[in-house]
Amino acid sequence: MDSGFQLVFLSGPRADEVFPLPLGELTAGRSQTNQLVIDDPTVSRKHMKFVVSRDAVVVEDLGSSHGSLINGAKLGRAAPLAKGDTLQVGGQKFRLDFTGASKAAKGEGAADDDGHEGEGTRFMPEDDAEPAQEQHDHTRVFEAEHTRMLDASELRDLKPGRRTAVMSTPKSRMVLGGVILALIAGVAAVAIVRQTSGGAGPAATLTSFKDAQYGYSMSYPAGWKKQQGVDGVVIRFESPDGVRIDVLADKSMENSAQGLTVGFAGYADALAKRHPGFRLLGSDPMTINEVRVIFYAFTSKERQGKAIYVVQGDTRLSVECSAPLAQYFTVAKQFNSILNSFALADAQKYVDYPLPDEPMRRLAVTSPATLTDAARQDYDIGKDLVRTRTVRPENLFRAIERFKAALQKSAALGTHPDFYTDLSKQLTSANGLLAQAIRDQRYKVTAAAMQQDFATAQFEAARLMQMIPDRRDPAYQEAQYLVKAYAPTEE
Repeated sequence: MDSGFQLVFLSGPRADEVFPLPLGELTAGRSQTNQLVIDDPTVSRKHMKFVVSRDAVVVEDLGSSHGSLINGAKLGRAAPLAKGDTLQVGGQKFRLDFTGASKAAKGEGAADDDGHEGEGTRFMPEDDAEPAQEQHDHTRVFEAEHTRMLDASELRDLKPGRRTAVMSTPKSRMVLGGVILALIAGVAAVAIVRQTSGGAGPAATLTSFKDAQYGYSMSYPAGWKKQQGVDGVVIRFESPDGVRIDVLADKSMENSAQGLTVGFAGYADALAKRHPGFRLLGSDPMTINEVRVIFYAFTSKERQGKAIYVVQGDTRLSVECSAPLAQYFTVAKQFNSILNSFALADAQKYVDYPLPDEPMRRLAVTSPATLTDAARQDYDIGKDLVRTRTVRPENLFRAIERFKAALQKSAALGTHPDFYTDLSKQLTSANGLLAQAIRDQRYKVTAAAMQQDFATAQFEAARLMQMIPDRRDPAYQEAQYLVKAYAPTEE
């Protein structure tokens, strides 16, 4: 299965050849039994091993006779790779890159017909971005009539976006870029479909649009009519046969504190008023071009569509693609390309936490004071954990869990407690502190490994595991792999 990473040969008879890296483990060397065969007499039969996930690539020299170089320095037992890093094995040199589909997300576009600055779909200088993620927030679909999780066919061509890191540190730290990806989620596959007409067919040429007021960019089919302020939307793009893209947006301090999942649950009520006969087919959280969104599909009396719901600070955005019922399945794939083109101008700022569970809802009715006290207790414990974050490695992670629990309880109450706004700020701050702490810890691991100090590298990787006490987290899993890779070996 495609991981979204590839190796590009830079020298030798295979120069410019591309080798996609599949998910899992693979070996490279002179033997024909390797997945990546390198025909070079100075390369060992099994020279190196790659461990590839959707978030990162780790490379390990398997005790080769002539060794391997990463960015010109000798490769030790194992090291993470970032996009743009070069590997040299014998006389062969190659570079780690994203696959072509991911590169398409970075294309440049021309100015549109209203003079808006054109900007192709791109990856935001992440942070990770956004922080982000991924903490396991256990988000679930809100309860509504016929609401269900979308199946694979409905999510076709909509895939999680890769997060990349831009670091202002010295060049030696750039090796961390690949591993930082493990904090967040996955690979963006953006397929821009083309045609020569401005109709709504599946091959329409997409052109770029940038909205400076609300800080986003996206693509839409060339030739579609553009209208502002129609039916309460910020902007509408519409084909001659009634296929539409509607962008809705509003600003409120409530948006910044409400949370992505809880905010969408309330937004569904507004959708029911907007579309007569509205029915939510399903929804899923996902990441597109650095942006955490809720993807949802819906139908109504006259139209069917798919859309994304986004929170950016105090701004709430929805990009809604819909078509008359008879036309929907002819344009559904094109809608995926349009939604996959969405990007924010700045790193996303948002909070998220699960919807209140049934016991919380019941307690909110029978004893709201008790639920408020429980939320305040989580809030206070979270603040104490942040203050003592240097005492135990996992304290920041635990603080985030407490803040989310407090917000979850607060959301069940009819009115927010007096500490609600500060609580959301505390969660945002803790997310940022944890992301920075993990970046710093990864640097310590890599710096020790580059100095061939594998005992220290293993110690620092073990500490990274302690900072993320969730075995399901990709960052934990990668740290665990590095602990094993740097373990002492018998001579």
